[in-house]
Amino acid sequence: MSLADDVRAYAELVTTSFDNAMSTVETVHQGVAEMVLGVLGEAGLPSDATSGIADRHRRTLRTVYGAICAANHELGDLVVVQMDNLSSFADRIGLPFPDSPAEEIDAAVSSLPRRRSTT
Repeated sequence: MSLADDVRAYAELVTTSFDNAMSTVETVHQGVAEMVLGVLGEAGLPSDATSGIADRHRRTLRTVYGAICAANHELGDLVVVQMDNLSSFADRIGLPFPDSPAEEIDAAVSSLPRRRSTT
């Protein structure tokens, strides 16, 4: 597996993990809101009002957490694209990528100009 493939797999893992975490947070958030609305209903708020508030709140949460997850996916995709761009750039300038065979890396390093010691 190449370094680009590893980055792609890692981005997918992070994105999926984040989605799962956001789903849990959204569920807890909605549960707390429903609990509060239940208490308000017991205190006398009409059920049609609590139902309307609950529906609007649920839609708002879905929009907010959906947007957060969408941004997370965009960021994950950006990381993968940048990794591909970096790999293409390395190929264009003739430098081996870190996952290249050791011989290619050794040859590229040995062709670099040596720094002179300042001491």
